[in-house]
This record gives sequence, structure tokens and C-alpha cells, in this order.
Amino acid sequence: MTLKADISLQGILTRPIKKSFLLGICFVWLASILDFVFTCYHLSCGAIELNPLLAAFFSSGRFTEAFLIKFFLTSASLVVLSFFSFHRNAQKALTVIVCGYGFLLIYHLTGFFI
Repeated sequence: MTLKADISLQGILTRPIKKSFLLGICFVWLASILDFVFTCYHLSCGAIELNPLLAAFFSSGRFTEAFLIKFFLTSASLVVLSFFSFHRNAQKALTVIVCGYGFLLIYHLTGFFI
């Protein structure tokens, strides 16, 4: 039983990631950074942060710590997701995440003009 688990883990770590999946991962990572930058801009214009975890840092002016937490959580999540990139549900999840970040960036960009 243990040998089979080791073989499965080795298979997960050595499988190549599809280019489309890798592009999705890169898009989410970049969109997360842009979300942080846009959020900082909107906060400077009087908006409020809806994420309770980051709101505590933003309200006390600790932007560096907020960025590091957001960067770490996003990166860790993307690493875990990439381990399962061959799985159909991981591909569906990445599609949903990419769409969500796409809509979030559109929301931020429309905020510049309102």
C-alpha cells in the first residue's frame, strides 16, 4: 500500500503541466498582484477593503505585510493546484479562478472611470 502511494506521488511530481494550465497559473498570479495594486489605489481614493484578513492590515497602514500575505496565499494555492494539474477538477477550478480574476480586474478598471 505504501509503495503504491509513493508511486502515485512520484507520478504527480513528474507529470508535465499543459501550456494552457501554466498560462492560467501565470494569469492568476499576475492578476493577484494587479488586484493588490488596484486595491491600494482605490483605498487611497476612499474605498474600503472587503476582505477581512487584508482589511486589518490596510486599516493600520501595513501594506507590505498585506502584500506578503496575499502573495504567499496566492502562490501556495497555485502550487497546490499545479500538483493536480492533470486532474479534470483542477482544470475546471483554474478556469473558474481565471474568470473570477478577470471579472475582478474589469471591476477595478471600471472603478477608475466612475
